[in-house]
Amino acid sequence: MKDGNVIDLPASQELATRQEFATKLEKVVSSKRTLFALGSVAVLAIILPLAVAALKAGLALIAIGFLALMGVAAWKMIPRWLLTIENRERELIQQEMNRHLAALKKEAKQNPIEQAQNEYLRRSAQYEAFKAAMGIIGGKVQSFRSKLAQTKRDKPAYDLSQETAALERMTQFYTNRMERLQTAFVKLGQFKEKIEEANTKWEFQLAANDAIRAMNATDKDAKINEILTAVAFDSVQQEFDSVFAKLDVDAAELNASKALEFGQGMTIDVSAIHIDQPELVPAQLIKKG
Repeated sequence: MKDGNVIDLPASQELATRQEFATKLEKVVSSKRTLFALGSVAVLAIILPLAVAALKAGLALIAIGFLALMGVAAWKMIPRWLLTIENRERELIQQEMNRHLAALKKEAKQNPIEQAQNEYLRRSAQYEAFKAAMGIIGGKVQSFRSKLAQTKRDKPAYDLSQETAALERMTQFYTNRMERLQTAFVKLGQFKEKIEEANTKWEFQLAANDAIRAMNATDKDAKINEILTAVAFDSVQQEFDSVFAKLDVDAAELNASKALEFGQGMTIDVSAIHIDQPELVPAQLIKKG
């Protein structure tokens, strides 16, 4: 909630939207380049027989001069054509992204409580996915710990200092992520409580006041924003967003890695772990109450 009764999208949600459109732009531009390359090959295939015919007809110098001229022109123009294509596609994608973000922000403003419920559902799904991933990593850390303990018992003369140091780093990594996960769980609960508190206050207003039910959309927005301010929704949402922004970074790290390195070749395989960004749910599809 911001001043002036304007509701912003969570930064992570807007970033996910921008990344989605960036991926789309890359695919579109790549396809355009492929079509352009195929077109160039087709043009050369048409020109080549004409050049051969010209040579056979004794027009060698003219043909060579024409091809040289065409080659120089193409050499200079192709980068410009490609840049024009890329810029045009970039403009179209940017326009589409702007319209999409504007629509999301408009919906968030018109349905602030439902929008918060939407974000709660999305983040709950992400929490569960991250929890499952940490369960896998925790199991691997425990396996490494058990193997190291067994080897120390069986082979007390072995120098296992490097393995011990690696286990300490693994344990620290796992402990830090579990602390973030626990904080996320607490913030999820607090966020849900604030949503329910705001929703309950709004329902009481509707039940007790015929005038509120007759309000226009602008006045209703103002009233809902007043309720959200009264229940101190902003501070809880800021903490909520901050915690899950850290989980976003951790999830991106796991998604981008095949293995976590802890020194001296000691790794944890995370190639099977992938934490998806939860899908957005249109606010009007979320059941009120």
